[in-house]
Amino acid sequence: MILFKDAVESVIMNRYFEYTIDLGAGIGRWASIIKPHTKHLVAVDYDPIKLKIARDTRLYNEIIESDIRSYSFPSQ
Repeated sequence: MILFKDAVESVIMNRYFEYTIDLGAGIGRWASIIKPHTKHLVAVDYDPIKLKIARDTRLYNEIIESDIRSYSFPSQ
């Protein structure tokens, strides 16, 4: 997992996004890496128990319980 974490950080390093959707957010494992690089971080997952844990991180601006296959992406 460390190698994947490093790869993600290298892609988002020195970049800032207005809106980021964490699809399949689960317990919010990636939120602490993504949040410093985005203004609005959204967690999307179908499991309410995992989303409760993600909510407790207080890193997400929005939590959505939905299967990613039926999630409606916001229009730009």
